Amino acid sequence: FSCNFKGDMLLQVTQVDARIVQCGTFELRSVWKPPEGQSITVAAGNDSQALVAVGGGHLMLLGLNDQNELKELRSNKFEYEISCISMSSIMSSMIFSEENGKDMQVDEGSGSSTALPSVGWKELAAIGMWTDNSIRILNLPSLEEIHKEPLGGETIPRSLLFSAFENIPYLLVGLGDGLLYTFSINLQKLKSDTSNGGDDNDTKMDTSEGDEQRISWLLNRKKVSLGTQPITLSSFRAKDSVSNVFAASDRPTVIYSNSKKLLFSNVNLREVTVMTPFNSESFPNCLALASEEDLTIGTINEIQKLHIRTVPLHEQPRRICHQQSTRTFGLCSTRAGPSNLPYSGSGEMGATLGSMTTSDSYQPNTDDYLRMMEHNYVKLIDDQTFEVLDSFELDEFETCFSIVSCCLSNGEGNAMKDVEGSSSKQSQLEEYMVVGTTYAIDGEQEPMKGRILVFSVAEADCGTGKERKLILRAERQTRGAVYCLSPFNGKLLAGINSKVQLFSFLSKGTGSFELQSECGHHGHIMVLYMQSRGDFIIIGDLMKSISLLMYKSLDGTIEEISRDYNANWMTAVEMCDDEIYVGAENRFNLFTVKKNSEATTDEARHMLNVIGEFHLGEFVNAFRHGSLVMKTESGSSSSSENDVISSFHQVHGNMLYATVNGVLGVMADLDKAQYTMLLDIQKALNKVIKGVGGLSHSEWRAFHNSRKSNPAKGFIDGDLIEMFLDLKRDDMEKVVEYYNKDVSSNIPSPGSSEAVVNTLTVDNLVKIVEELSRIK
Repeated sequence: FSCNFKGDMLLQVTQVDARIVQCGTFELRSVWKPPEGQSITVAAGNDSQALVAVGGGHLMLLGLNDQNELKELRSNKFEYEISCISMSSIMSSMIFSEENGKDMQVDEGSGSSTALPSVGWKELAAIGMWTDNSIRILNLPSLEEIHKEPLGGETIPRSLLFSAFENIPYLLVGLGDGLLYTFSINLQKLKSDTSNGGDDNDTKMDTSEGDEQRISWLLNRKKVSLGTQPITLSSFRAKDSVSNVFAASDRPTVIYSNSKKLLFSNVNLREVTVMTPFNSESFPNCLALASEEDLTIGTINEIQKLHIRTVPLHEQPRRICHQQSTRTFGLCSTRAGPSNLPYSGSGEMGATLGSMTTSDSYQPNTDDYLRMMEHNYVKLIDDQTFEVLDSFELDEFETCFSIVSCCLSNGEGNAMKDVEGSSSKQSQLEEYMVVGTTYAIDGEQEPMKGRILVFSVAEADCGTGKERKLILRAERQTRGAVYCLSPFNGKLLAGINSKVQLFSFLSKGTGSFELQSECGHHGHIMVLYMQSRGDFIIIGDLMKSISLLMYKSLDGTIEEISRDYNANWMTAVEMCDDEIYVGAENRFNLFTVKKNSEATTDEARHMLNVIGEFHLGEFVNAFRHGSLVMKTESGSSSSSENDVISSFHQVHGNMLYATVNGVLGVMADLDKAQYTMLLDIQKALNKVIKGVGGLSHSEWRAFHNSRKSNPAKGFIDGDLIEMFLDLKRDDMEKVVEYYNKDVSSNIPSPGSSEAVVNTLTVDNLVKIVEELSRIK
């Protein structure tokens, strides 16, 4: 450990000693050594003090005496070994500094501050413990324990950091398994202890029962997974001089704050072991980042909720998939050019991806320019550098229609079964990239021929070392275009023209594999989209909306069990859960259907009930489960809040959609009470906010196509809800007034199972909308 020390000096801590070094001359000014036979395990410090831990749970506070010698000022012994340390120097300089000249205003409900204090506050330290996996808050300089926070689990804390975001102090705890805990520090507790003059009896750990705001130093406990490797936390300042935190791990992340909420943004680096700010004449305002293999000096771009990086392809992308295990993208692309024009298939993206090159031996002629051939490729791209690692060119007239990364079992059951039927070693799931193609032949009314290609991504030796390459493991000729592919319990589902086909991935016993057809299902116009979950499969048909199929393993068949009988021309489908499915159709509408599991007749069970309809106004061409931001797990909310209002803290985006206009949207699940509440808020907003040109919101969002028009149901317009934050205070009060009036006239009768929502205030509604606006 090392840090700047007062008096233009440096503090350096090693396993054998702690030393003070004069800057500039590097003269050794003072040395402190631990007791004989012991070594320093972890350390932390600020500009005037240092905390060091030695074996046996001993913690020592070091500082300079009058002769500028580094001496032990105080010590304490704990029952377990100490795994990490942090001191509140950053928090003190940003939050508790008297130089700010402002008085603190404490929110009695949350313990957070809205302005900087102008009174003297205690210095704090935090230590992480082995064995019981807890965090201890200590008072400085006495080193007395004033709070204990058990973390639970089996992983020890590996890094601690006091930091402040938007004038709110936090304690961040990084664990050895990639989990991060965040706590806000209770300024109300700190204020009460300071007002008592810092009596020792008040600073001792409070274990009595009572209100959390009165006894707990750490509030608003939340947990988020940043990776799988140990986390190392370091603070730095961004270009706008705002303090942020860098979490070094196998998925490096920047932690920042917006509207007094912590947010997390991934950094486009593979792995970082440790980070420190680095500022010099040659590298101003930079960061130094070290990994096991290299040292990188760079800067962090402006931190925002969504980072967009444009990579020129110089050709037309058609399909893309991501393979997490190999950190690669699979890209299907098309370019047009003379048939005999040389092509460079590897190198930097933008320089060689799809670029046409010329050689001295090539002399263009008129026929080349008149006869431009279309070339189709499957390319392997690094997901960090976007370098083209490998390229596979498809046949002439062959076009890629689908690509997916999936795990396939190279056998059946628990034993590998080769083509001849003999059993061998146990089968295993391995990840592959699977591509579906078709041959576009002039004169054919519909494609009559296609292929399924199975690639593995493996490291292969080359002149400069090992590189990831595409290796073709198997291919299968099909009687039609392979419009869609989907993994299915270690097997592969393919939508081929009007048929759903299930394939097994079998070994031939000689290191090669083949796709073998198991069963299929007919009866569709054109199988364009497909998703699966367990033994259930949903189909998005060209004209026949959504169908639900089921695979019966005992019979080896796929059967249709229900369908939506509306004639929707589908553009995308996805399964929300086992019973609810969402679809998009070509008139810019979204709709949801539900499996009628509780129906008493076969006719009713064979019908998917439409439970939601909404006009989006965008052509959706893809749904994906996921989120643009990391999800946090909140602790228990304050008991003073209404249950329904506080439940919005737990709402997370769980599905994304993309449109042909480049729009990315997010969808989130709501329970019945939340939906009812937001629907009433939406109605109140419509009375205050008028549409552009007098267009009615209800008419715009109504589901309508060439066959029917229905009012929107089952959806909440998140864009409209977020507009509440842009209203003036008077308009906000009108919205709340309309809402409370509508709610009071629709209160459920006594004994009803409906949740009774208390009347809202403007501040409560602002909190709800702010929570929802962070769903990404």
